[in-house]
Amino acid sequence: MTVIIAIEGIDGAGKTTISKFLYNEYKNVVKIKLLKEPNKNNKIGRILKEYLKERKFGIFLALLYAADRTYTYEFLKDNYDVILSDRSVVSSLAYQSIYLPESWIIEINKFVKFPDYVIYLDVDPVISIRRVKDHELFENVDYLKKVRKKYLEIIRKKSLPCKFYKINAEKKFEEVYSEVKKVFVNILKLEKLI
Repeated sequence: MTVIIAIEGIDGAGKTTISKFLYNEYKNVVKIKLLKEPNKNNKIGRILKEYLKERKFGIFLALLYAADRTYTYEFLKDNYDVILSDRSVVSSLAYQSIYLPESWIIEINKFVKFPDYVIYLDVDPVISIRRVKDHELFENVDYLKKVRKKYLEIIRKKSLPCKFYKINAEKKFEEVYSEVKKVFVNILKLEKLI
């Protein structure tokens, strides 16, 4: 059975860098697949990236994210021990439930499995904006404050079928990566993969 581990957090939290580091460090230890949302390796993901650059908002954006995610998972073979995902359906809930009903977001993503584990990188939006080079649709402090609040609410409510680990991502990268790696290794041990 494949274990899905998602790295989550607002823009600029360090998800992509940490995901790549984990993948490179463990690709020879376990059979691991690295995913990034949106998936620029398929047409839907490329269209989605264009809309983000154009700063478009709305229901269609939520549908594009769900379509991109569904497409990616539908063609993913079951020959991995771990799927390490830079974002997941949890991102859609945090970002999109600010302006759309949470139940609808879950419904349009119903054919995609929730991650088994979520490593949430928590960072203040003011710090995260400073880290982001190319600003897209969601990258402004006011909106990211709402998204961060939503992530923390999701973690607190414990209503999703995921186990959450919250990490302070405001520290130096080496410290954050060390903490994430510790959690990642514990998950692999818990799942008897190492």
